[in-house]
Amino acid sequence: MRARPKLVSPHWFVIATTFVLCAPAGWSQAIYRAEQSDGVPSYTDRPLADLPSELIRDAGSAPAAIGVELVRRDVQGVDALTVVNHFFGPVQIAVYASYEDYVAGETPLYGFPVLRAKSESLLPAVGDAGARVNANRFHLVHIPGNPNAEHRSAAPYRLPYAVATQHLVSQAYPELITHTDPSSQHAIDFEMPVGTGVHAARAGTVMDVAADYYRAAPETVDPQAPANIVRVLHDDGTMALYGHLRLHSIRVVPGQRVARGEYIADSGNTGFSTGPHLHFVVQRNDRGRIVSVPVEFATPDGRGAPAQRGQSPIAY
Repeated sequence: MRARPKLVSPHWFVIATTFVLCAPAGWSQAIYRAEQSDGVPSYTDRPLADLPSELIRDAGSAPAAIGVELVRRDVQGVDALTVVNHFFGPVQIAVYASYEDYVAGETPLYGFPVLRAKSESLLPAVGDAGARVNANRFHLVHIPGNPNAEHRSAAPYRLPYAVATQHLVSQAYPELITHTDPSSQHAIDFEMPVGTGVHAARAGTVMDVAADYYRAAPETVDPQAPANIVRVLHDDGTMALYGHLRLHSIRVVPGQRVARGEYIADSGNTGFSTGPHLHFVVQRNDRGRIVSVPVEFATPDGRGAPAQRGQSPIAY
C-alpha cells in the first residue's frame, strides 16, 4: 500500500472529490441581500421580515465550475479518461478507483502527474488496475502548484492593504492558535472591518477565486460556510492566498495579471472565522502537500520584517 498525500486545510478549498461521471446536481442555496439601518448589508438564505430583501441568487442556480475534473471520452473506440485543469496555474493530481481506495491508502490509478495551467491530458489505460474501477466512480485529488516551486522573492512583500494605513496583527508565526497545520502555520491574520480594501502583496496571475459565500462559522466542520478567497500565482511558483473576503467584492478574475499593490477585493468575515479579518498566507506545493512559507513585509528602510502579533504595521 502507498500512503495517500497529505491534503490542504479543508476550510480553504476542496481538493478531493469523488466523481460520478454524469451531469452535476443543482445548487440548492438561495441568497437574499438586505441593507440594515446603518448601511451594512446582510446576506441570508431567506427574506428578512423587518427589512426589504433582494434575491441575488436563486435556489437551483449552478455553482462555479470545479477547478479540475475528469471527463469520459471515446478515443478511437476506446473508453478513456481525460483530466481537465481549469485553473490558471499548475496542479498535481492523483486518481483513485474509489474513495474507499483513497481512504485505505491504495496506490492510485494515476499519480502524481503535474498538469499545466488550462490544459487537458488524456490518461493512459489503467491495465490490470482497471479491475478495481467501480463503474463510473473515481476519486480525484488535486493539489495546486508545482512541486518543484521554490520560494524566491526579490523584494519584501507589500502589506496587503492601502498605503499609509495600518491594521492590528491578531495572529502570526510562531503563535499557532488556529494556524496549526503546515499549510497555514506561517499565515498572518490582520484585523480589518468588513469592506476594507485588500491589495496584492506581490505581482502574479490570479489562479483561483471563490466569491459567492456569505456565511461565517467558528467551526471548520460546517461545510456550508466556506471562505471567499483569491489565490495569486507568483512567478516563482508560490501562491498567495487572501481569505475571508466579502461577498461579491472581488475585483479580479482568474487569468488576470495583477500588480503589486493592486486593489483586488474587500475584507470580510466568511468561512472559518470568529470575526472580520484578512487571512494572508504564501504557500507552495511541497511534494504533494501544501505548506506555508515565512514572508517579510516592506519597511521604511527597505529591508523588510516579519509581521508580529500585537503590532499594527504601516503599509509602504
